[in-house]
Amino acid sequence: LMHARLDAHLNISSILVLVIYDIFIESPRARAIPNSSSAGPAVQAPAHGGGMVKMTGGAVLITGASGTLGTALTSFLSEHSDHQVVCLSRSPLTDPPPGCVEISGDFTSRADLQKLSDQVGHISVCVHLGGVLSGANGQDLQLQVNVVGTHSLITHLRDCGTHKFVLASSIAAVGCLSSNFRPFQLPMPDDHTSLDELGYGGSKYIMEEMTRLVSRQNPSLDIINLRIAGIVKDDAPPRNDPQPDKPGSVVQFGIMCVLSARCTPGSELSF
Repeated sequence: LMHARLDAHLNISSILVLVIYDIFIESPRARAIPNSSSAGPAVQAPAHGGGMVKMTGGAVLITGASGTLGTALTSFLSEHSDHQVVCLSRSPLTDPPPGCVEISGDFTSRADLQKLSDQVGHISVCVHLGGVLSGANGQDLQLQVNVVGTHSLITHLRDCGTHKFVLASSIAAVGCLSSNFRPFQLPMPDDHTSLDELGYGGSKYIMEEMTRLVSRQNPSLDIINLRIAGIVKDDAPPRNDPQPDKPGSVVQFGIMCVLSARCTPGSELSF
């Protein structure tokens, strides 16, 4: 998004939902791979001349569906698309939309993933929003879930015929949640090395590197790492005003500026 108009009804979580849907799920970049599974709808073949046709229908798997972004994306897809929405979450959904298939399970468990496949069949797109956020859970768990668990999810679905993945990474991957963070260059390139000191961002950086490995091993896969900042609910006010004379992390100050601007209907921001 190079330019966005923000009003009282379009906030950070709303923008992310639209980005995930319009760019990553319904984009013409969607790979059209013949469906080898007998379950689920067939996927269209490549268009004449080598172009890719738009993928419509099919099942979209959302992990972490009980979270803020997962809840918003589940509702949006159920209401505005012809995709079958499948939710995998350890916690029950508070208010699942009509037609949503809810599977209780852990994406790090091969047994739960097999149960998912047995119940649902072919998954066209996986939107992976699940993960461990807090450093209080320990770095071992962060690596087990965010890296090894994500690898299990991708490879299991790959073996079942899924070719398109959208993964929730984080701007923390480069280490910018620390007040000590100083980028090597500006603007920061996508491949800026990680300077994370806190653990969470490091786990997301390693996850991204793991997906690059999987992508090299499986050139037909379409894997997108979306580096997400703060997720804000519709009714969430700014927690505090930006204070340039007392800065926290680069990210905290930036998010507070966006939240303050969003509270003014019709205000414009350039990214």
